[in-house]
Amino acid sequence: MNETSPDLRLRVPQLPKRTAGELATTIAKRGTATVAAIASTGISAARGQIMRSAARRQFRELPRPVRLCLGSGHAPIPDWVNVDFEPPADILVDLRYGLPIEAGTVDAIYSEHLVEHLTLDAAQRMFAEWRRVLAPKGVVRIATPDLERLITDYRGDWRTRHDWINWPEYAHIDTPVRMINVAMRDWGHQYLYDFEELALRLREAGFGDVRRLPLGESDDPALRDLETRADSSLVVEARS
Repeated sequence: MNETSPDLRLRVPQLPKRTAGELATTIAKRGTATVAAIASTGISAARGQIMRSAARRQFRELPRPVRLCLGSGHAPIPDWVNVDFEPPADILVDLRYGLPIEAGTVDAIYSEHLVEHLTLDAAQRMFAEWRRVLAPKGVVRIATPDLERLITDYRGDWRTRHDWINWPEYAHIDTPVRMINVAMRDWGHQYLYDFEELALRLREAGFGDVRRLPLGESDDPALRDLETRADSSLVVEARS
């Protein structure tokens, strides 16, 4: 079995092979920023490969059941395997490029405030990768901001519905328009979902049973009380 989906492999842009003079002309035309970006991508790819080699060995040694908290950040879950691109994660992996795990070997996947940081295309590839590694009776649980709630709050009592609006660094938010723009664009957000959109994209990735659940609740005891953010207003579980 392939350990990674071909669609998730890093595609590094390449400058064509040219003489020094032709390369200088290329740099002049394309700009040093473009060339620097190409070099940076190459460095990132090399670092990613080193991380993946180490992670592959770590994943092979995990005892069952395998429960992965992906994009764990600074909120790791005790007794889960926390995966992110930097410490304090247990295993370091750049999740944009797939998981170096054999297919059908993961029992549960959890992510909170991860999917909205990816473009839709990148998220769709990630969902397909999660489906690939998930065991036949495995489950994915996703917690993310709810676009439908944001729009509802825009039309109503927006100031009291989100705790972050009252943080000192957001004291400048003085209108509902400003609130929804911050929610859509800040913190590296790329694409927000409502339930129908997230369920559609998960089904496209091969998940059959997709359900919405209240914050902190689940039929599976291992998936209860995992959310750490009050604004995780969209919680979904998906099974094959």
